[in-house]
Amino acid sequence: MERFWTLQNHSIVVSECQVMVRRMRRRLLDTDRLCEFPEGSSSKVVVTLQDYRTLQYGTFLNDIVIDFYLTYLYETYLTEEFKATVHIFSTMFYERLLRRGAGSFEEDKSLNSVQKRHQRVAGWTKAVDLLEKDMIIFPICEHSHWYLVIAIKPRLVTKSKEDRLVLGEPYFLVLDSMGEKHGLAVTIIQGYLDMEWRAKRGSVANFHSSNMRVVTPVKPEQHNTSDCGIYLLHYVEKIFISPPSFHWPETAATSLAAWFPLEEVAAKRGDLARLIRVMAEEQGRGQQALAWPNLNFLDPLMAEEVLDNQEEVILCGCQSCQL
Repeated sequence: MERFWTLQNHSIVVSECQVMVRRMRRRLLDTDRLCEFPEGSSSKVVVTLQDYRTLQYGTFLNDIVIDFYLTYLYETYLTEEFKATVHIFSTMFYERLLRRGAGSFEEDKSLNSVQKRHQRVAGWTKAVDLLEKDMIIFPICEHSHWYLVIAIKPRLVTKSKEDRLVLGEPYFLVLDSMGEKHGLAVTIIQGYLDMEWRAKRGSVANFHSSNMRVVTPVKPEQHNTSDCGIYLLHYVEKIFISPPSFHWPETAATSLAAWFPLEEVAAKRGDLARLIRVMAEEQGRGQQALAWPNLNFLDPLMAEEVLDNQEEVILCGCQSCQL
């Protein structure tokens, strides 16, 4: 069947093939599972239609979509060598770090707030030597706003300046698509790493800014109020193209102003939607085709630029259109 799209008044008009096959497809409910990744894994992220709907332009991405694509990037962009050097926390980690739990230690007056925070998440790294990683990624959502704090080579905090010239420099990279510095979040993560070091190494290390500086680079940033999650994902995707490039703070501090064109990130919602659709079709082998909802993934102000850079935009998602 012929594939095509049209553009009217800066909005996508779906091709007639969607109407023709709709009666043959199963209508989806918000709670329906669309796909999972990695498929069959105990650590899989399951995407439902409700999660998929957050890809509509003007909507904040939810935590499932963030976790889904970060996991996808880790598994598909990184070689085995680099996988061993990177750790990505789930979007729930930072929230759990801050949220008071039901453990008896919460009432222990001999423990300070930093110690209590670490105890809340101590089990998260039971099987991981976190401080041997070259890159520890913390995706954070506060007040409906997504941003990243990344700890680069934290184990080098005990090394001399001479050693750092050869091995790399430990630092925190803060990537917020609205340009905020998030000093409090960095302080909380510094405290967490301090306690993690004590728990795993039995000694004390200094993760504070005097020894592990904080870099908040000039970079591409969002021009609307809803794309913070999209930028978070695109930042990680671009980092994963060459993780070693970010082992040196000078790279992040001086070379990211023209990191990527706006058209790339403007197309991201549609790219993610197509990825989920392809996985759903592949994982639903032999089942009835799905009736995908009509959603607009493009910023109206960027639609023409994005479409000019693509051969075709397919929104219907039917099997005959071969997403």
